[in-house]
Amino acid sequence: MIMKKIMLALLVVFGMLITNSSQAQTKVKYYYYPQQNVYYNTTSHQYAYSSDVDTWTWVEKLPATTTVTDKDYYVVLYSPNDEIWKQNSVHKMKYKDGQLKKVKTKKEDN
Repeated sequence: MIMKKIMLALLVVFGMLITNSSQAQTKVKYYYYPQQNVYYNTTSHQYAYSSDVDTWTWVEKLPATTTVTDKDYYVVLYSPNDEIWKQNSVHKMKYKDGQLKKVKTKKEDN
């Protein structure tokens, strides 16, 4: 009887470890529009844009001063959370105008 309880406890612990491991590996797909410096979360369908140097805002519709169209170039990025903007200085340097890498249009991504 004790052996069964130990085995059951081990199975529960093992199951929890597998669940935590798979959750940690889930990544969210983003489109980064270098010319506009905007991120689009393909899961939540929200845009992240910077209204000033240190403030990022998530919205479903961008303000009129910032436009993104289906014809604009973007880079596909993945992040384990919605704080992808913390890497913005790297993204701005890596994908600045004239040096875009891994660029697709939305039509090509489908």
